[in-house]
Amino acid sequence: MATKAAPIPLKLQIDMVPLSSWGLSLRNSIKRSQWDKLRKEVHAKNGDKCEICGSPDKLHCHEHWEFDEVTGTQRLSCLGTVCSMCHFVSHMGRPRQLAAAGHLDMKAVIDHFLKVNAVDLKVYKKHEKDATALFMKRSETEWKVDFGQYASLVPQ
Repeated sequence: MATKAAPIPLKLQIDMVPLSSWGLSLRNSIKRSQWDKLRKEVHAKNGDKCEICGSPDKLHCHEHWEFDEVTGTQRLSCLGTVCSMCHFVSHMGRPRQLAAAGHLDMKAVIDHFLKVNAVDLKVYKKHEKDATALFMKRSETEWKVDFGQYASLVPQ
């Protein structure tokens, strides 16, 4: 009986937000001054470097979401620090839009995924296919957004 190889653990993954949740980020839901303060605190807590690849360049505050398919709730679990390239990989839909408009080099984004994960293009393509399937499945649901520990910052 043949056994399957264990999946390769990926440090950097594609994790697209479902269609029904586009624009419903904490960043878009609070005042710019609040977001800037929170972003700076998160970056400082993470040593002012990307928590995935270690780069200190072009840092973004990234919202990590959990999805409860039983309740249909998308919950903000925490905020993290990522560089712009790791952020592009995680939100692969937006970079594809930017690349189609000639504003971003998709090869550079994919190359970043390959380098950070130390994998080849075959692994990337399988991961992208699986991530896209999960995005499509999640996009069938109208998610209730729960901002978790940050809910008190969001106006009612």
